[in-house]
Amino acid sequence: MPKRLASTGPTLGSNLANKTQVGILDGKRVSLKVWALMMESSDEEDDEPTPSVDTSSTAPTTTPVAMASSDASSPASSDAPPAPATKVPADVGNLPLHQRHKKRGGIRVNLHTGTGIGDVVSTDEHGVWRTVPGFHPDHINASTEGQTRSRAPGGGWEKPTPGCCGKDFYFYKKVNGYRYPVIQLVLRAFVGPGLPGQTGDHIAKYDGDKKRERGDNRAVNVRWATPALQSTNRGVRKAQRSGQPILVRDPAWPDGRWDPYPSATAAEKALGVKNLGNVANGERSSAGERKYIAKWAPPDETQDDLPAATIRNNKGELIHQPAEVWRQAVYSDGKPMPGWRASNRSRAQKRYSSGTGWGYKFTPMPRYGEAYAKIGGSKLFHVSVFFTFGGKLREGETVDHVDRDPTNNTLANLKAESRSGQVLNQTRKPISERGNSKKKAIEARPRDDPNAPWRWFESQIAAARVLGVGNQHISQHLKGNPKYSHVGGFIFRRAA
Repeated sequence: MPKRLASTGPTLGSNLANKTQVGILDGKRVSLKVWALMMESSDEEDDEPTPSVDTSSTAPTTTPVAMASSDASSPASSDAPPAPATKVPADVGNLPLHQRHKKRGGIRVNLHTGTGIGDVVSTDEHGVWRTVPGFHPDHINASTEGQTRSRAPGGGWEKPTPGCCGKDFYFYKKVNGYRYPVIQLVLRAFVGPGLPGQTGDHIAKYDGDKKRERGDNRAVNVRWATPALQSTNRGVRKAQRSGQPILVRDPAWPDGRWDPYPSATAAEKALGVKNLGNVANGERSSAGERKYIAKWAPPDETQDDLPAATIRNNKGELIHQPAEVWRQAVYSDGKPMPGWRASNRSRAQKRYSSGTGWGYKFTPMPRYGEAYAKIGGSKLFHVSVFFTFGGKLREGETVDHVDRDPTNNTLANLKAESRSGQVLNQTRKPISERGNSKKKAIEARPRDDPNAPWRWFESQIAAARVLGVGNQHISQHLKGNPKYSHVGGFIFRRAA
């Protein structure tokens, strides 16, 4: 039981129903560990007089925890109101690292509240580092170059990182058990809190490359913006890959001038007119006040069916390609894809929305930031080709590219393969070229011989194996943990 019981103090009880101990803090249920941490802070204040509470006129905010029991007639379980479930107090988020809760170290920080920007901590090759208001200074810092860092258990700073890329291509950093977008951490540190209705926006769009766009979290490239402002910053949308190129001419232009556009829709938006497609089809004589005339440009690819051929793939192998055959496109669920045809030679064709004919034949290619080509909005094209021509998958198999080229979606280059088989078919980079910090080159020398030459290793793992020391111990040494001033008599550094 606590040493003192004030109106704002915590109390402790036992929950027999789930065999755990819980505490009540200001009428809210908290875990035993949090209760104990708050008790430690309350013990430091025992020398202060405890304020008296007039229980006759004011209801205390502290309610003893009722003992839960399987007996439904128990007065304690029937009279006491149920304690509301809540998150742990915000104070816990400011505790030292070793005292933080393993899963949740405090309530989630609202980056839209508060005032001002973070305090300057230091400056290095990653720019100016600032604290992020709302967090303990050791829990998270952000830099002008869009990097983040936290204090290592040994006392030094962890290696700066841009965060982890999520499925939506935004980068995230976990702080006290919660994920925060790095863009918002940088904004809160260098710009201040956003206004209601604003979210983080990247100014540079990189021609639709989402991963590059959302990974550029430099302070000069991010801002708080409303959805309307972000919409105007999205830039001109790319024309559909199935759109037909068109040539447009103003009669007032010099003879021979025809301006090309990737599609009739793109031309209409650029010139502020309508019905250019109808003009190109011969259904209208001109469009707009300037009497624009238009004609369809020749397609980039031949519109004839491709003949049989023997080609060499990127592995240097000669592959026989049969004559081109077209079929109604089918996806992995066995259902046809309305309005789409696919060929065995890595090409697709889309029906006009009016249903009167087919558009140009084209080779689908991956969009910026994506690994595979798609048709029909989100359908993987190589999967569609495989199933359109009768391919079958067994449990645990997926469609694999034989030559490892994701743009070569010819039927002859696709096969059903297990995950282990695909791993064997991969072209792997040398260990020293991979992104993991443990797979980057390091150097080592004996601690007691400062004149000894540094010995190069292609990776941290290789150094641990050759020198017979712990890989994790090398990690702590490189992070500056004072407990690991050396590892097995060796000191280490990152190779230049």
